[in-house]
Amino acid sequence: MVKDDILLYLELSCNIHLDIRQNRKSIFNIYTLLVFLDKYFKGVFTQPMIEDMKLIFSKVCDNVESKLSEFDEEHDHVNLLINYQPKVSISS
Repeated sequence: MVKDDILLYLELSCNIHLDIRQNRKSIFNIYTLLVFLDKYFKGVFTQPMIEDMKLIFSKVCDNVESKLSEFDEEHDHVNLLINYQPKVSISS
């Protein structure tokens, strides 16, 4: 009941619908931006490589109960916006 009240308060006070996730003990909305670059910015990512990377990253996110919110690619880098739970450690 308290979580529902907090979610309602946040939605009404911000005047937008937030993508807030919850589990048994907490309410959270944590994002991280990961950028993968090639070493010399030479544009080595091909379209088949990018499609494979998107598939692999989305599977990894599913395995750790996270959500791949955005996947943007360029010829020399890939941006990942990931929504994850507080129990997941990004650095390890």
